[in-house]
Amino acid sequence: MRPRVETYTYSSLKDGHIRLLQVYSSAFVTTSLTSNSPAAAPKPPQISYEIVHVALQHAPRFEAVSYVWGNAKRRKWLALSKEQRLPITESVSEALRFLVRAQQTGYLWIDQICIDQQNIAERGYQVGMMGIIYTRANRVIVWLGPGLESFKHANSVFQEYESLVASVRAWNDDAQYERDALIKRLLLTCADSSHHRRAILDILRLPWFERAWIFQEFVLAKQACMLLGEFKFDAYTLFFITCRMRDMSRQRDTILQSQEISYLRVNHPLQIMVNVNSNREEIYFFLSRMAERCKAFDQRDLIYAFLSLNPDPRIHIKPNYSLSVRDIFIGTARSIINGTKSLDLLAVAPREHSLLWRKKQSWVDPPPLLPSWVPNWCYRASSVPLYYPKGRVQFQASNGSPYIPSDSVPMPESVLMPESVPMSESVPMSDSVPMSDPDRLIVRGKKITKIHAVSQLRTGLGSRKNIQAYLRLDEQASLLRPILSSLQLKSIQGTPGRQTYDANSLTRSYLLRLSIADGTFLPHLSEPLMNDDRDFRPTGVLTEEHIARLLNIYDNESESSNRIDRDEFWERDLWLLLEYALVLRRRRVFITSEGKLGLGSEKAKVGDDVALTHGSATPLILREKEVVGDKRFYEFIGQCYLEGAMYGEACTWKESEADEITLI
Repeated sequence: MRPRVETYTYSSLKDGHIRLLQVYSSAFVTTSLTSNSPAAAPKPPQISYEIVHVALQHAPRFEAVSYVWGNAKRRKWLALSKEQRLPITESVSEALRFLVRAQQTGYLWIDQICIDQQNIAERGYQVGMMGIIYTRANRVIVWLGPGLESFKHANSVFQEYESLVASVRAWNDDAQYERDALIKRLLLTCADSSHHRRAILDILRLPWFERAWIFQEFVLAKQACMLLGEFKFDAYTLFFITCRMRDMSRQRDTILQSQEISYLRVNHPLQIMVNVNSNREEIYFFLSRMAERCKAFDQRDLIYAFLSLNPDPRIHIKPNYSLSVRDIFIGTARSIINGTKSLDLLAVAPREHSLLWRKKQSWVDPPPLLPSWVPNWCYRASSVPLYYPKGRVQFQASNGSPYIPSDSVPMPESVLMPESVPMSESVPMSDSVPMSDPDRLIVRGKKITKIHAVSQLRTGLGSRKNIQAYLRLDEQASLLRPILSSLQLKSIQGTPGRQTYDANSLTRSYLLRLSIADGTFLPHLSEPLMNDDRDFRPTGVLTEEHIARLLNIYDNESESSNRIDRDEFWERDLWLLLEYALVLRRRRVFITSEGKLGLGSEKAKVGDDVALTHGSATPLILREKEVVGDKRFYEFIGQCYLEGAMYGEACTWKESEADEITLI
């Protein structure tokens, strides 16, 4: 009689412990042979599994698996020792057939198996430990899926590349030349080069590259190996070769097809991961860029999946799946603002719904409605930020005054907790200040002006390659001068509080500076671009000489192919201008009541206030939404660039003289 097989029951984990899947694999064996018997085929190894508890600090060598859950229904069974079995998804069942041959340690960490997914408290606690788990793993095995026959073209490229790398004893100029020549042959000149490129891009389109969780799993890995069915290759092989493909796409005489070029420029997940690994940026900027790229079955994972990549010890967020998405988004925003004592988070708060992107998600519930100052990570950013703390242009509109919480809204205790707090402990909520409305954020500062007019000229549209049609400097000047002349006339007639502004002094040079906001935007995780920018403007300041250089490129780029006076830095400076100009997208030029020019959100309206607030590097555009007695409440519209207010010139009051401004 066969023994009864029972479903595995999870037992509680001690603090600091994890589960590992122990893999027992017998060696290949053959039957005994006699001189008269034919050769016997080897028998496949016998595989058995056991789930074991270990203290993470003293865990044996193990490998962590990064994969796509796929359909969450557990239709397969994993046979365990002691006559037990565990339900698993089809994706894990399929992956295990290949993982048992690829693993080298005898222990695997697979979240679906090693975390009791039905235990909400354990799930949150183990998710908080995942950064340490992937850091301590001897190796991360990335399961991309069973693969297709066409992927053999990509694998042949990877194997030739890895063979060459393994044969190199020293990376001198000759070795690098040989490597680059090999990649050029495989991707551009050999008979199968188009098949090679297509197969490699098809790999980048696999579902694994869209998952939110893959970033920490890859970035924190000591070593990452990729499995694609029977094919195995190093993750950095794929990274290096695709980076070379992207470089090839940027050459003017490239033979790469247009769809290949557009994909490589917009979508390169491995490039993002490697950049993050070498230069950890603020968690909110990283979240902002990832939200529009990643899929997550649970909206809360749009935050939780990236917590291990947070470089700022002042920000404490502990995963808790018992809280609502809305509470988590608001609590995370307040935690970042309070922890950093700044309002830099507002740079990524304006976000917009995209139906096409929304269809990529599989959420049951719609994204929550949030206060205007809280980023909704379910949506993509409306535009690139006007300010990066690690950027080269250091705006200081509020003269460096920090944000000081004045309402002290206590958050749910599971939102603001250090990751080191054991699951069995709790952190009491603050009771020093009565609970106020968590939807409100009270900031300090002053409203300094109002928007008098918003330019009706739509700039920042289309491709930046046609830079004249993108910036439209002359048309902008023609449209703005009559408005400025009108303000000047009112000032001459004695309207109080107005400053004279000579409309005729509005130059194309100044409009270029305004349109690129002092060159504030630059992909600061792209080291080549940052190096080019350092060469172009060593101090980070765009002088009039720099603006004149960029204006010359603006005027002549459309004819550049026929010109002979382009110097050796033309291409470099052109690329910089194209990058600077990205800040103009989804923004409009506006004029204040005093005749000052600014650049702000395309949603800005006449009558909106411009305020300087402590903790914000830029002025903010605010819109009055509600008046209750003598209290006024404002909607946050976006950051803005404002003439004469970016470096503290307009912040003339003492900190104690600042007003309270309530954002809702």
